[in-house]
Amino acid sequence: MKLLLPAILASGVFAIALIFLTGFTSNQAIEVATEDGNNDGNTDFQIGGTFTVVHFDKDGKELSRQVIHNRVVDQGEDFIIDQSFKEGSAGETVDADQMASICVSAEVGFVDTSETKTAANFDSSDGLSSTNCISDSSVTQSSQTAVIGAETFTGGTHVPNDTVITGIGICQGSGSTPFANCADAQGGSSGVMFAQVNIADVTLAASETVQITYTLDISSSGS
Repeated sequence: MKLLLPAILASGVFAIALIFLTGFTSNQAIEVATEDGNNDGNTDFQIGGTFTVVHFDKDGKELSRQVIHNRVVDQGEDFIIDQSFKEGSAGETVDADQMASICVSAEVGFVDTSETKTAANFDSSDGLSSTNCISDSSVTQSSQTAVIGAETFTGGTHVPNDTVITGIGICQGSGSTPFANCADAQGGSSGVMFAQVNIADVTLAASETVQITYTLDISSSGS
């Protein structure tokens, strides 16, 4: 016991010193850098895409250009899980139902911070009842990046003349295009919205156009 006591005391002093210097105890996890590269304890990794919105006058002259980053909404995140992990389950869908459409909104005060917004919510407040959704028949995929569009919306064709476009939604593909509602992409009012974004207002006068592209890049830094 006389021989063991100094060793016990020494180990105890070392443990106390370690706790004092680092604040680390046996029931605490060591903090590591998160997906965003910051060692700040923030683990809110989010999937997001990029919208490119280009407004042209009736003669094809570019009036404005916006490149906007956004986050995927909850309904879109659930869709990813359903597609990847739930083969044959209720949420899993066939290829024709994949994300492939761009819908525009004229909602006054469009807000894109709600992750719980759904296709039905988007439709009920978009202020439009015309053919304000266009489906891309061939979504481009390359190096873990998917691109929808560019799809071209024309004043007087897809939306009434002088419509003020305030937001955009990404929705499921549709066999019939253009069409009116994000939720109706599959014809059963149960379609899924993948992402949404608030844009600087774009007013489409007669024959003016806006080209919209959505890019989703999920490649890792080492790919």
